[in-house]
Amino acid sequence: MTDVQKYKSGDLADVEVYCGVDVADALLDALAGIQLYIPKTYSDNPMLAKLSRPVADKLIASFGGGQIYVSRDEPIKSNRDKVSELHGNGLTPQEIAIQIGVSQTRVYQILAAIGKSPGGKKHIDDRQMDMFTAE
Repeated sequence: MTDVQKYKSGDLADVEVYCGVDVADALLDALAGIQLYIPKTYSDNPMLAKLSRPVADKLIASFGGGQIYVSRDEPIKSNRDKVSELHGNGLTPQEIAIQIGVSQTRVYQILAAIGKSPGGKKHIDDRQMDMFTAE
């Protein structure tokens, strides 16, 4: 293992230390955002079935009987930049969340952190009259 850890904090950092970066990457790819119970022996656990058997065996050996939270490990700065850009293009928080693969709540948090209103493009029918224009 290298001196520099890929995962800096949380349960994925522990998984990297005890099982290897390949196991942590596999968890992130298959089960991001999930609280995962690791049984003491291999079973037909539907969550473990999403991982290869060697990955599951490494997890069981190190964390059997415990729980691991597989965080999304989002790169915060890049998400801020993406959210800001997409919001500037008029997308709604829901559309932004779908496009960049984070929760809508996370989009609202990022918008608040960068000081932007969560508004977005307005879907107004062209036939609707403007109530506040002077004729």
